[in-house]
Amino acid sequence: MMRYVDDMIVEAHDAFDLTTMVISHDMQSTFRVADRIAMVYHGQIAAWGTPEQVKASTRPEVREFIFAGADEPD
Repeated sequence: MMRYVDDMIVEAHDAFDLTTMVISHDMQSTFRVADRIAMVYHGQIAAWGTPEQVKASTRPEVREFIFAGADEPD
């Protein structure tokens, strides 16, 4: 179901040139739909940028959240 919602967000963005804001803890979904990501940790921006920039963060709390339950890339 989440994939369907993600696809709808991306299609609406592309078709109507919309700006959307999605608040989610589902990182797979977030990386599917986002052009930019801001991660908040203890009330502060811990990571900000493109999905690739956020994935490349060296902050332990960012990496732990993004890769929770998955193997980190080499």
